[in-house]
Amino acid sequence: MDAGGYIHMGTMRKILMQAMMLVVMVMMSVVFSKEVGAETEHIDWIESVHVTPKEVLFGKEINVQIRVEVNEEIVKPKKGEVLQVEYSLPYLNEEEEEQYQITYLNYNEQTKRFEAIYRSEFNYEQIGTWKIHRISPWYKSLVAYNSNVYEEIELADNESFEDLSDGDITLQAPPVGWNYIELNGTSHWYYVYAETLELATGWLYEGGKWYYLDEYTGQMQTGWTLVDEKWYYLQDNGEMLIGWKLINEKWYYLKDNGERALGWTRIDGKRYYFKDNGEMAIGWIDDGIGWNYLENNGEAKTGWLYENGKWYYLNQNGSMATGWLKKGKSWYYLNQNGSMATGKLFIDKKRYEFADNGVMIAS
Repeated sequence: MDAGGYIHMGTMRKILMQAMMLVVMVMMSVVFSKEVGAETEHIDWIESVHVTPKEVLFGKEINVQIRVEVNEEIVKPKKGEVLQVEYSLPYLNEEEEEQYQITYLNYNEQTKRFEAIYRSEFNYEQIGTWKIHRISPWYKSLVAYNSNVYEEIELADNESFEDLSDGDITLQAPPVGWNYIELNGTSHWYYVYAETLELATGWLYEGGKWYYLDEYTGQMQTGWTLVDEKWYYLQDNGEMLIGWKLINEKWYYLKDNGERALGWTRIDGKRYYFKDNGEMAIGWIDDGIGWNYLENNGEAKTGWLYENGKWYYLNQNGSMATGWLKKGKSWYYLNQNGSMATGKLFIDKKRYEFADNGVMIAS
């Protein structure tokens, strides 16, 4: 502008250019905000979602197939593309928050849809409706035909896709009491409490019998089972055994509380000895204090014992006698190995003589 108030043409052109650029920038910002801003209309790129089967019975392996078909007029899937599916599993304990998990669906060029199979062992805490909450492209790999903007579909908490009820699957509540369940090719018994619908673990008293269910899996145990450093024997039907048990031609004894007997044990007035592995001992045993003899039926022998051409004497407590022994009016002498002395023998530098029946002959 000169002193007379006029604007030079060059300056005017600059102002007009700046104004036009400002208008263009405003228009562009409006366009972009419409395309990518909060007011953008929803791009309905998902054609359908299918989840099968609709119900999973208690104890069955969860083997759910998820299929998503896309609207190919809007997006163009190609080989190698992946959809990310976020879903939630319900829990029996209402105080526990739903756990969100993610699985990935690969594009199948033959079926023209994204597919995946969700496999998992049934979790007894997960009872109710299994819901898909969000489907989005992994690394936003899908390309929309009419926009470079690819939107993910997200739902409110605890909602499944509107008009896509196949996004739900029901995990049925377990029947109460005993349930025979096959998982991964093996079958086990489980017990469900009626009051809480929780799976029993640990010791279970049912119908006047004791059972033990694994503290982690809930599987009913059979055979030898170690609990708190004690061995128990659970029969084929799971009942805790009490009393005698013959296994592989070896005898074991389970006490009234089910614990496997070890060491000296009195049963019906008779004394038995059980080894560290629980086997009932027979024959000679050293209990750490002295030698004892157990007959073939396991009972501790007392009194005179004839074995392998030798006589031995077992005291009332079952221990093998050594040294001098008086029975009635007769004296006997038992060597250090327990065998009864006969014939002539020096004892403490004195000479003694014993008859063939072991009785000392008076000198």
